[in-house]
Amino acid sequence: MRLSYEALMPLAPWERPEVLQEAIDGLRSQTLPAARLVVSADGPPPAALRQVLEQAGLPLKLIVGPGGEGVGPVLARGLLACREDLGGC
Repeated sequence: MRLSYEALMPLAPWERPEVLQEAIDGLRSQTLPAARLVVSADGPPPAALRQVLEQAGLPLKLIVGPGGEGVGPVLARGLLACREDLGGC
């Protein structure tokens, strides 16, 4: 059995780049790395956050919403982009 998962992360435009980098570093250091990181942004990420995402070193899918939605809709949109299923575990 092949075990694979995706990590889903909401991203607010006011998030500090250092915090985003820490989260990505944590994902990269896992014993079982994520197959892909799905980042669902609440509006277009500023340049500093885009730079961190571009240099993530992980397979990444960025979903950008219109902004001002809040974490619930942002996560719901990101979940639709996830393709891995751990239902059999």
